[in-house]
Amino acid sequence: MKKIMAVLLAGVLILGQPLSGMAVRAQENTEEGQKDKTETVYVKADAEGNVQDISVETVLKNRNNGEEVPDYSTLSDIKNMEGDEEYTQNPDGTMLWDNNGEDISYKGKSSENLPVSIKVSYYLNGEKVTPEEIAGKSGAIRIRFDYENHTSETVTVGGKTVDVQTPFVLMSVMFLPSDTFSNIKVSNGKVMTSGDDNIVIGYASPGLAASLKLESYGPTEDISVPEYVEITADASEFELGFTATVVTPGVFADMDTEDLNDVDEMIDDMGALTDASGQLVSGTSEFFSGMKTFETYMAEYIKGVGAVKDGSNALTEGLAALNENKEALKTGAEALQSGLESLNGALAQICLPTEEGIDNTAVTEAAKALAADGEKLAGLLTSIQESLTQMQAFTENASAYVTAVQENIGAAQNNLSSVNLSDMEAAANASAREQAGSALDAALASIPDEQLSSEEKAGIRAAVVDGIDVSGTASEAQGYVDAAAEKLAGIPDFEVPELTVNAAGIEGVVSDMTAKLEILKSYSDSLSGVKEKFATMGSALETLKSSVAQLETGSRQLTEGITTFNEGIAQLYEGAAALSSGASELTTAGESLNTGFSTLTQGAQTLKEGVAAFDEEGIQSLGDLAGSDLENLLTRIRALKEADSRYDNFAGIRENQTGSVKFIIETAEIEK
Repeated sequence: MKKIMAVLLAGVLILGQPLSGMAVRAQENTEEGQKDKTETVYVKADAEGNVQDISVETVLKNRNNGEEVPDYSTLSDIKNMEGDEEYTQNPDGTMLWDNNGEDISYKGKSSENLPVSIKVSYYLNGEKVTPEEIAGKSGAIRIRFDYENHTSETVTVGGKTVDVQTPFVLMSVMFLPSDTFSNIKVSNGKVMTSGDDNIVIGYASPGLAASLKLESYGPTEDISVPEYVEITADASEFELGFTATVVTPGVFADMDTEDLNDVDEMIDDMGALTDASGQLVSGTSEFFSGMKTFETYMAEYIKGVGAVKDGSNALTEGLAALNENKEALKTGAEALQSGLESLNGALAQICLPTEEGIDNTAVTEAAKALAADGEKLAGLLTSIQESLTQMQAFTENASAYVTAVQENIGAAQNNLSSVNLSDMEAAANASAREQAGSALDAALASIPDEQLSSEEKAGIRAAVVDGIDVSGTASEAQGYVDAAAEKLAGIPDFEVPELTVNAAGIEGVVSDMTAKLEILKSYSDSLSGVKEKFATMGSALETLKSSVAQLETGSRQLTEGITTFNEGIAQLYEGAAALSSGASELTTAGESLNTGFSTLTQGAQTLKEGVAAFDEEGIQSLGDLAGSDLENLLTRIRALKEADSRYDNFAGIRENQTGSVKFIIETAEIEK
């Protein structure tokens, strides 16, 4: 036991601080700070961390002025370690100690499960080995302590129910002699040298990260709370003394939850700040939108001013050209007046013939008679054309018929010439013999051999088959076939002369004649109205003379107006030039205004984007940090504080008693 306490004391000195946050908290010196019951749980385990024995040393404060000191414990084999007080224990675990006015220290055995278990693993040159296999070996070694928290607490904080594990801090200590170990490294701990020994201290808090749910909160997702300790070294003839691991609750014992109220107020203030920032983003966005709209209207205004400028310039140029050509306009008006005077004089000399001087009756009548004769000729020619067309069709049909007859006679002659009845007669003779032989074979096969022997059947078959002969029957028929072929060959060829009628040519000539007659008839009709047309023309000529006289008078007035117009053109040109100059100045000023307003719009856009970026990257990020995740984290911290305060004993405690507990787990040595 003294050796274990020496190790723990060395750990305190190495870390440079009391073990209040890491391991065993030093007992307070004041009477008010002492607990009613203090437990130290000693655990013996093999080299791999398997529990072999659990004993508990208890200090029971005597705060009772009565005759007995009440207690409660689940331990067995209880022994008073320092005094001679006796006790009585009931089946329900309640106890009564004799009261001698002193604190009571006792020790007992426990079979309860530990809240935290340890598993120690050993590796040699990368391969996992047992403690027996690594003993006395040399090479690269690795020792890993894995801790598992078996507790679970359901805590209600601020109306929220939270499941957490009791927060324990574990510190494992071991001595690694320098003559056996070198190049020592440890994860989640420190390596200190003391003389010829290396003292390795590792720490962890299993289940704390899961209880806080650090991985679900952005700012803490990369924070890792160690849940194991791993030592690596080079060993020569490996052996290891015992290791001691101290397990203590009370991580949050000194934390004042009132300090978290300031964080709650900050969360509320951040909510208001994010709302205000959102309104600012919305306002700058609307301001930028309004600036863009105004910029659009400004562009339209500048475009209109440019159009005025272009129009005034065009007007000036047009008036300049008109001003330059005003004399030519006056000259043209004078020439028009002169030409109208000449036209008026010429019209006065024109005199059309009267109706009595025109007679076209004979021409008209002759044209009508000629047209009638043309129509009769067209009818006769049409009738002739139809007869010739029918004759041509008959000739074509006859020629086709003759061709077909001659082709059929030639085919019949060829077919008769190719007939050879002798070959046909031989084929028929062979076929008849074959069919008779097949039928006779079938009949003879049905007669039993005892009635007719095979030789007799063969004789009968030969006599019947050989007796079939149709030779000579085709010679007479061949003579008739040859005679028919000779007659067909004697039929002479005949031809139908080709008759062609150019009906289309006749039709064209008739059509051309008809068209010319129509023209002549139309000309005759036109001549029949010459009298009326001359009469109308005479009236129109008089009207034309009167109009030209009036136009001549008007041209004189036009000449006088052109002179006055020329005088006004000069003044209008000067005014248009002044307008063009003013429009140019207005356009220049508008372009400058538009450029400045575009700069202002760009500034509004920059402001909008800057405010949005500030809101998103700054205010909203702060809001995220101070949002519901932070609230949940604070809730879990408070829940862990509550669960931490609840775990105050291992072997039992009376209601309303205060207690504290720590565990010291010692693993067995590994000897080479």
